This record gives sequence, structure tokens and C-alpha cells, in this order.
Amino acid sequence: MFRGLFIIPTLMIACSSNFDDKQGEVIDTAEEESSEPTNEPSEDPADIDNDSDGFTENEGDCDDFNNSINPDADEIPDNDIDEDCDGVDEVTSAAEIDNDSDGFTENDGDCDDNNNSIHPGSSDIPDNGIDEDCDGEDATTEVSVLDLEDVTLGALIITEIMKNPSAVGDSDGEWFEIYNNGSQDININGLDIGSDDGVDDTVSGDLVIAVGEHLVLGLNDDSATNGGITVDYVYSSDVNLGNSSDEVIISYDGSPLDRVAYDDSFPGVAGKSMGLNPDQYDNSLNDSGVNWCSSLTAQASGDFGTPGTINDDCGAITIIDLDGDGYEASASGGTDCNDNDATINPGAVDIVGDGIDQDCDGQDAVATATDLDGDGYDDGVDCDDNDASINPGMLDIGQDGIDQDCSGLDEEGLCSDNCSNAAWNDDGVCDDGGPFADYGLCSFGADCSDCGARYDVDGDGYYDDEVVGPLNPNLELDCDETDASINPGMLDIGQDGIDQDCDGFDEEGLCDDTCSDAGDGYCDDGGPYAQYNICGFGSDCSDCAPRYDDDGDGYYDDEGTTSLNTSLSLDCDDSDSTVNPGGTEVPNDGIDQDCSGADEIASTALCDDSCIHANDGDCDDGGTDSLYDFCDLGTDCTDCGDRYDDDEDGYDSDADCNDSDFAINPGVSSDTCDGIDNDCDGNIDQDTDTLEPNDSSYTYYLGDLDSSGDTLSVTSYMTHENDEDAFSLFLFDNVEFLPPDADDFNCVITPPAGVDIAVEILYEGSSLGSGDNFGAGQAETIQYNSTWLVDDEGTYTIIVSNVSGSSCSPMYVYCEKP
Repeated sequence: MFRGLFIIPTLMIACSSNFDDKQGEVIDTAEEESSEPTNEPSEDPADIDNDSDGFTENEGDCDDFNNSINPDADEIPDNDIDEDCDGVDEVTSAAEIDNDSDGFTENDGDCDDNNNSIHPGSSDIPDNGIDEDCDGEDATTEVSVLDLEDVTLGALIITEIMKNPSAVGDSDGEWFEIYNNGSQDININGLDIGSDDGVDDTVSGDLVIAVGEHLVLGLNDDSATNGGITVDYVYSSDVNLGNSSDEVIISYDGSPLDRVAYDDSFPGVAGKSMGLNPDQYDNSLNDSGVNWCSSLTAQASGDFGTPGTINDDCGAITIIDLDGDGYEASASGGTDCNDNDATINPGAVDIVGDGIDQDCDGQDAVATATDLDGDGYDDGVDCDDNDASINPGMLDIGQDGIDQDCSGLDEEGLCSDNCSNAAWNDDGVCDDGGPFADYGLCSFGADCSDCGARYDVDGDGYYDDEVVGPLNPNLELDCDETDASINPGMLDIGQDGIDQDCDGFDEEGLCDDTCSDAGDGYCDDGGPYAQYNICGFGSDCSDCAPRYDDDGDGYYDDEGTTSLNTSLSLDCDDSDSTVNPGGTEVPNDGIDQDCSGADEIASTALCDDSCIHANDGDCDDGGTDSLYDFCDLGTDCTDCGDRYDDDEDGYDSDADCNDSDFAINPGVSSDTCDGIDNDCDGNIDQDTDTLEPNDSSYTYYLGDLDSSGDTLSVTSYMTHENDEDAFSLFLFDNVEFLPPDADDFNCVITPPAGVDIAVEILYEGSSLGSGDNFGAGQAETIQYNSTWLVDDEGTYTIIVSNVSGSSCSPMYVYCEKP
């Protein structure tokens, strides 16, 4: 029984089996089910790409549930996440950080990553010591150097001359100095050095004079023998500087650049250079001796000078002339050997045998057996050998009972008719050089046929006509031949009841000429712009011109006269003592209290300091004197100060010459012909007339007339009332063309319609004649006729002035040598 029971489970189990009738094989279905998975692949989770980023865990994905983390991902530095599964988070270096947010890191080449104006993409500002574009160096400004052919008149000027050294000889120690007064450096290669006699030396080789710098040109560059001077260029020994008078001319290719002709009106102390006053550095102002003075700066050699540097200020020089004879005391560097006696000076006549050196030549005049009065004439020809003022070389003063020139009779007039150019006698032209003579070809009173008798009883150089009447009705005659201080050339002393200048009435003005230094060439009365304050206001008329001060404010007007110093600031309203150049301007009242030319306009400052460069030490807002223009006007107050721009034209009031007119400012491209300085450069209509400013002392050089057929021409303009242009030419005397002497020339000056001009011609500075022969718009003609066997060579100056009218149309100047 137990055995049967045991079989039942087996049978039960067998019931769960399948019978295969054909095979009789028992198949265990339970075993079949348990072995089924072995028939398919078994999948590893590490091979599954759970985040679909293309990488599984087995392929290196360190976070397979974040598709931004895989071996190909970009690592984000410094976030504590290993995006690229390399085992570490990347850390950013300092060189990769753009600290100043200018788009460049240190690795990108930013050489200052704390300043956003400095990086490889920035523009380098020249010459400021900063490398803005990080190329390793600061940019430098390229300075263009002008050759002489491009240099304009006035850029090179002569500023100092050592004509008479004392510590060394003239042949070792002479030199002169030039100054670059232009706006660009200049190469003086080819510079001609000479005098009126011609060119004596030409600079060979490059030698650059920088803007605002001096060069010294001399005979000797050996400082051991030239007085300790540093000479930049040694010129030929043919260049010699006369001790008393001479010319120094610098030119290029026949065109003058500057000329200084000095004489006894210039300083003349041995051992002292004569220097141009620093505030007179100008090629026209250096023509006048009053703008020069003897140097105060001692050199190691004992001589005085400032070679290669800025000159001494002439205003610091004290003029000592105790006896008032016009000669400075020798103790202060002058030539007066006795400054307590006005009869003793270099201009006095030395009296023979009195033991006194009247003429300061170092010795008393000595009589000889044949010249008792020591005047240089033997008693055989000297009609009074006891009086040095009487000899054949003296000028006979008419009708004084004395035969000064030993001619045998007292002159009844200055009239000999011995004009050396005899062909001019009786030609109808007054040529003797007297006051207002047509020409100065003959000596005074030597052309009686044409000039009439000359009478000069008081010997002042002006004559009367003894009621005969001159042939030229324009002549100015002496109204008092008994007083040498009264003639047409004198200055009328105001309010003294005397007509000193023979103009028919006594001047009213502050002018008494009581100054002890009157006639010394210096304006000494303390008026505006006087050189010194030695004398009282209005007491130096000889040198300062008349003073008129009706309102008593200490500033004068000139009542239409021409003052000796054209730069003087005059009283613009001499009826109101509150209005003068020193007055206090009251803004916005319509009155020009300080005579500046306009009423002051009270302005509101443009100043917000928003410039990104503010407080960097550089003025950057583009206004006056700003170094750069990075910022808008008035936005850099820290460095630039307040800005005012009343007319809102973008130029502040310091630079804008009319800050109430938007159309007038330094940015205007050119002047219009309207009598206004539109572009604020200090010149009216100068862009219309390229020759401006011209006057008789500032001439435009036309060129040379040499051979027959030569022509010269230039275009000028008469753009405003009282306009004046001047032109010069050089005429060569071709003596080989004899006969005839082919040195004639003609000039035609054609003005525009509506302009009436007057023309004057000068030869070597002396007038040959003037006139206004035709009306407005009509040409004026100059015809110079040379004389056979006469040296006509020299410089001729043509001065054209408008009598009436003005125009922006051209005026033509044409000269030819037939």
C-alpha cells in the first residue's frame, strides 16, 4: 500500500507531461520553460545610453542620466562639475579672465587687463608714453621736415647778431642766429647767406632746425678760439659782418627769407651781441632797431650773448643817459665816455688842444701844421682853420652870414644845380631828395632847375621858398626858418601854443616832451605798451607819439593819427573814464568796457565731468588747449576746467573769436570776403587774398628781372578799405648792353571794377614817385627808364593802396623788362 501511494505523486507529475505517441518520448515541459531565456542575448545596464547623448557608461559617460555630461562635452570651468568626464573640473587661469570687459584677455594679448582703453584692438595715441594697442611700444608722431623750397616768408627769422666780438677777433668770433618761427621743422640745406652785394655762402648738407629752436651760423666752430660759442654751421670767410652798418640776408634760390639791415639805430656795443626782443620774433619787426638790444648774458669768454637760446628780454635793460644827449653811459655798456656832460659823446666835434676828448675816441683832437682845428681839412682849403665846424665838407646854412662850406659866399639858399645825374636837370621832375621830391637821385638842393631854390636858414633839413613858390605844389615847406625845432617833420607838442609840425594848428593832447630821455628811440612815458616807465605819461612825444586822454583814465586815443607803435591798445571811448583797455567788463550790458571789441556775454559753463577719462591729468574734451578729443566739449572739467559755448557751434569761447555767431569759429573752412575774420585766425579775408597781410615793410617778392623779355606777375586783392599790398623785384644791371643800357622796366597794376588804387615805387627804400592817375577800375602804370652808364641794379618796391572801394575780385600785377 505504501508503495502505491508513492507512485501516485509520480503519476501526478507524469500528468503534467506530454506524451508523444510517435516517439514514446517523455518531454519535461517544466524544464523547457526554465531554459527559454538562454535562447536570447542577456543586456548589461552599463551598455545602455540612458540620456541619449551618444555615450554609455561603458563608453566613459560618467553621468548617463545627464546628456550635457559625456566625454565630448565642453568643460565649464570652476562649477565643480566634470562635464567632459576626465575626472576633474577645469579651473580658469588669470590669463583667461577679461577683467576690464574690453573683449580681450591676457591670453588674447591684452597688456593691461585692468584698463579697457588698452588692448590689441585699441588705437595707439602717439607720444604719451602708453602702449594702447599692446604692440610693445608707444606710437610716435611723424614730424615732416620742410625743404626750403616749401618754406614761406616769415618762418625763418634772424634773431641775434654778434657783429663785433671783443674777447676774440672778428674773424674768429662773428656769428648770427636764426629761429624757426614756423609750424614745421625745416631743413636749411641750400640756404643762401649774404648781403645786398650778393650771396657769400650756401649751406651744403642736411641741417634741420626744429620748430621753436635756434641755430647759430658763424665763421668758426672751434669753441676754444671763437669765444666759447657752439656753432651749428660754419660759413665762408666771405661772410663778414660790418661793425657799424651792414645787412644779413638769408634766402633760397633767389627768394629772400629774411633780411636785417642794421645801422647806428641798432645796438652797437663791442663784445655784446645785439638780440631781437623775444616778444618781437617776427621777420618784419626785426627790421627796426628799437626792437633790438645789447645782450645782458655773459659768456665764459667775457663777451655777452645768448647763442642758440632765447634772447634776453630787452625790457629788463636799464637805459642810463644821465646827461640826456642820446648816448648811453659807457659804465652800462654804452658809448658815452662822460655821461655828466651833454657836449661830450661820440657824435660831438672834438675841439683841438683843449685836453678834452669830446668825441669819445680815446684822445683829444691834435692839431697839425696844416690842420689847426683838426677837422680833417688843411688850412690851404679850410677857410677857417680855427673852427672845426667850417670846412669844405660842411653844409652851408643859408642866410646866416657864415660861409660854412668855404665856397666864398654865404648861401642864399641850398641850391647848386650840380646834380650828379645831369640828365635829370631841367627834365621837369624834382630829383634832389628834398621833402616830397619825386625822386631821391640827387643831393638835397642840387637840382634847382626842377626843384626850385632851397632855403634852410635854421639848418633843420626843411626849407622855405622865400615866397617864390615850389614847382611841386605838394611840397611841405618850413613854416619857421628861424627855429630848427619847427618844421613839417617835427611832432606837434599838444597844448603849448606852437605849431611844431607846420600843419596850421596846435595839437590838443597830452604831449610836452619834457622827458629827459626824449629822442632816444625808446617809448619811455609809461603809456600802454611803452618799453619803459622812465618818464611821465605823455612826456616823451619824440618817441611815443602824441597822447590824448580826454577822460583822464590813463589810456589815450590817437584821434586819427598814426602812433609809432601800431600794437598799442588805445582807448576805444575817450569820453568815458570807465571804458578803456584796463576797464572792468560788465557782462550783458551792451558796453565794451575793456575795449576788447565786444561786450562780454555771461555764459553758463558746460561742465558735467562725464568724460570717461576725467581726472586722468589730460584735457580730453576737444576744447581749447585740450590734448585729445575723446570726449564731448565740457565733459572733462576735472582736467580741462569749465567750457563756454554760447553759440553752440562746438567751439568754446576761448577758441571762438565770436561766441555769439554760430557761423564764426576756428572750424570754418575759409574766410568769406565780408570784412570779418570768419575762421578766427586773426586775419580778415586772408584766404581771399593769399598775400595778406602786406604793407610797405612786408613785401611779396616777385622775383628777378635780368634779361630782356623777362616778366613777373602775381595776383592780389583789395578786400577792405585802407588795404595795402606791397611787392618787390630785383633788377640786374646788364652793363654789357651798352649802348643802350637795357635796364628799363614797366609794371602795370590792374584793379578790379570799383576799386581806385594809388601806386608808389621805391628804390632801396627811397621813394622814386607816387600817384593816382586814373579812376576806379583803371590800371596804373609804372615806367622805370634807366640812365646810360648809371648803376640801376637793386631792389624796387611797389606799394599799392586802395584809395576807395574794395572787392573780392583779383588785382593783377605784371612787370616786364622789354
